[in-house]
Amino acid sequence: GSIATVVTSGFTSIDTLTGSGTDSLQAPAATAIGVSGANSGTVAGGGLGFSGINTLVADSGGTTFNFTGGSVATVTGGVGTDVLSIAGAGGGKAVVLTGGKAGSIATVVTSGFTSIDTLTGAASDSLQLPAGTANTVSISGANAGTVTGSSSFSGFSTLLAGALGDTFNITTGTGSMTTITGGAGTDTLSTAGAGGSKTVTLTAASTGSVNTTATTGFSSIETLAGAASDTLQLKNTANTATISGASSGSLGTGETFSGFGTLAAGSAGDTFNFTGGSVATVTGGVGT
Repeated sequence: GSIATVVTSGFTSIDTLTGSGTDSLQAPAATAIGVSGANSGTVAGGGLGFSGINTLVADSGGTTFNFTGGSVATVTGGVGTDVLSIAGAGGGKAVVLTGGKAGSIATVVTSGFTSIDTLTGAASDSLQLPAGTANTVSISGANAGTVTGSSSFSGFSTLLAGALGDTFNITTGTGSMTTITGGAGTDTLSTAGAGGSKTVTLTAASTGSVNTTATTGFSSIETLAGAASDTLQLKNTANTATISGASSGSLGTGETFSGFGTLAAGSAGDTFNFTGGSVATVTGGVGT
């Protein structure tokens, strides 16, 4: 490699690079960098070790940054497809997106990352969507998908909405998320593109689960969208459902719904009010 103003023509056969704590390391082409300590780790391939480097910079061919317990201040992606993985970092890490392909990770990438195309987490990790925009997430695999205009992701068990209202679209039959948590805005969960017959089961206001899709549950979701083959199961308290459009309407606790072919009552006695709309099937429960 080389070091501008220091080793201007280049160096060879160097096993370890030691920086001052404010220096940067540019990755070689299409290479993985492992970070295992504070500002330290190894460049794959040649086995070059480094320490005292607080900024890692991707090569144009695409770089993978693997964190296995260490940290740096800054990770900067390039024009290639760059990956940042905390799957081996341990603990419950929170990746906080701040904009398109940019964000930070407390105790891991402390100042922030930019131009990262793919984020990989572990089952104990969460992905926080940008607070300043209304975001759309397509969930196409098990704990995997894409944030529109930002990064793709995999491995994270929890998605957290921003503040302006986000939409979570389950787009395939294999798409699922362990936990989806809404935010301050009006958030939407849609199973309309998931295929099959999904049952959205409400357990409290704006809270519930979806079989095979939001398996542990969702909360603070104000709008639910389904398909004609899907069922909306009301919670086990006395509910009022107002059907005002084609397979659409609202609940007395404030949620709106659309697209569901079946409405199913809870166990405490529910009221279904039709004010001009329609639904294919209404199924009563054990209450009145």
